[in-house]
Amino acid sequence: MKGRILKICGELCCKEISMEEELIATGLFDSFKLMELICTLEEEFDIIFLPEEITELDHFSCVDHMVELLSKKVRE
Repeated sequence: MKGRILKICGELCCKEISMEEELIATGLFDSFKLMELICTLEEEFDIIFLPEEITELDHFSCVDHMVELLSKKVRE
């Protein structure tokens, strides 16, 4: 899962990123890239994010946080 999320984020950012790299705070992800990321993750992992999960931007601030969230969602 980590590898797939890293690959998706790297493709959206057009650069290699680390697990802890701040994606939103550093400006790597703007609102359009964030929505593209959310849609891609939903499709890739066959899940649907709830509105309250999407509005909690910390879930998408770095790959580590995305792995935590997606691990929970995939188990549901």
